[in-house]
Amino acid sequence: MSNTAFMSALGLMIGAAAGVNLVARALRMPTIVAYLIAGLLLGPVLGLLEAESRSGVLETIGEMGIVLLMFLVGLELNLDRLREVGKVAVAAGIGQVIITASAAFGISMLLAFPIQEAIFLSVALTFSSTVVVVKLLDQKGELHARHGQIALGILLIQDLVVIVVLTLLAGLASPESMDPWMVAQNIGRAFLGMGGLLVLSMLAARHVLPRPFRWAARAPRTLLVWSLAFCFLMVSLAHALSLSPEAGAFLAGVSVAQLGASRELGRRIHPLMSFFVAVFFVSLGAQIDIQAAAGYGPAALIFLGFALLAKPILIMWLLSRLGESDRVAFLSALSLGQLSEFSLIVIGAAVSTQMVGHHVLALVGAVSVSAFIISAFLAVHSDRLYSGFERLGLLRQLLRHHPDALSTPKKPKHPRGHIIVVGMNDLGRKLALELHERGESVLAIDSNPARLTALPCPTMAADIEYEASLEEAGLAHAKLAVSALRMASTNALFAVRSQSLGVPVALHVFDHSVAESLKDLESCYLVQPKLEAGQQIMSLLDGLGLSRPLEPA
Repeated sequence: MSNTAFMSALGLMIGAAAGVNLVARALRMPTIVAYLIAGLLLGPVLGLLEAESRSGVLETIGEMGIVLLMFLVGLELNLDRLREVGKVAVAAGIGQVIITASAAFGISMLLAFPIQEAIFLSVALTFSSTVVVVKLLDQKGELHARHGQIALGILLIQDLVVIVVLTLLAGLASPESMDPWMVAQNIGRAFLGMGGLLVLSMLAARHVLPRPFRWAARAPRTLLVWSLAFCFLMVSLAHALSLSPEAGAFLAGVSVAQLGASRELGRRIHPLMSFFVAVFFVSLGAQIDIQAAAGYGPAALIFLGFALLAKPILIMWLLSRLGESDRVAFLSALSLGQLSEFSLIVIGAAVSTQMVGHHVLALVGAVSVSAFIISAFLAVHSDRLYSGFERLGLLRQLLRHHPDALSTPKKPKHPRGHIIVVGMNDLGRKLALELHERGESVLAIDSNPARLTALPCPTMAADIEYEASLEEAGLAHAKLAVSALRMASTNALFAVRSQSLGVPVALHVFDHSVAESLKDLESCYLVQPKLEAGQQIMSLLDGLGLSRPLEPA
């Protein structure tokens, strides 16, 4: 595979994703659907990605994307989050995996698949897509809702089970030697290696990573490089132990997720995640063998119905029996009605070890793409669907009708009516302290956590160049935004974003040239360093009618 072919294929994929996404936005189509359609157009429909390039370029891009996606999936596995959803997610996750796998195996046998293929088909149909669910919940702002947290908890249980499956496949990596004793030895070595890798990752998260990552947090741009370095170190160790590289990347993400810097890292990795989500789903669509899948049309339709209907109904029933409200049970279950990226990884590994044929991968790929597209549309209209089903009484026999007190989404609590002060240098700290002493509600922000120590007001370690940071800081609900940074470009970007939300903004003028450039930004107030900064801000609040009267001593 030449570099030219690689860059040409990657350019085609990104260009097609961007073009189809423009149409998708106009039609209010989920972005994941747009990426899959772009892949289908490039591959099986137009043939722009030729077969010989698919086997090389797409395989390389897909492997790179999958490794990074599994790292990002691992970043979602915060043990505190798992404890938050508690017994409900664990019980529903384990129950769903057991019942779904058993039912899918029975259906596969009834459809006359050989027992070995039936086993892998049942595995593929059991799991749901963490990437798809996180992306859709994030787009709807429901990651922190009750049903979003439960869906993530169930996905985390599924991800742990998949790691066990991948480990088992690693132990069967030599199908030519099927002597029972050799198979048992291979499986034992694989699980021993996975156990060692798991222990190593947890020890690293507890004793090795915290100190260097705290140091890296002082210069947050190094966080991404450090985390990816650790990711590929774990991938290399997994390869040395003859384990799946995806398992190594996943465990690396789990380790980093336990660190205090994981939230800032998540914000920084979000654009990278968006890129690889696009690459992954475009490459998935491009590699679908429509002709091979067409020969299993009836089976594909049955499996698609199982993923879209049977699995969500089972999850809904389990959640209702565990005490969740009708709405939470419905929305959680509906979001999980698809196949997983792990399903494709597992089937791909089985094909590479010649345990199943390529036709099984084509069948699972076709079902996955169809389920991704349909479930994305269903998730977008989930509230409307619930209202319609409830009105028609279609859920009465399935759910236990628990009170709706639990069903109200718990959106993240953003601060309101506060003053955001960015940059805890001498000026920023002085402003934060003085405003706090005057009775104002202040949120102090700096990219270096060490600069936030000993402040009496709420603090947040973040980089304001990322929109996710400003959203978490509640910029849209602030009454004033102040930057004490000595960074002209960052201040200008902060001013533009504040003004777009209708929030007054005051910026540190640290030299004459900066003052002249910032005057082009209308409604932007300037803080002169030679004057009393706190008094300037209070005068500004008085002028805007936003000042808070001092409490009597």
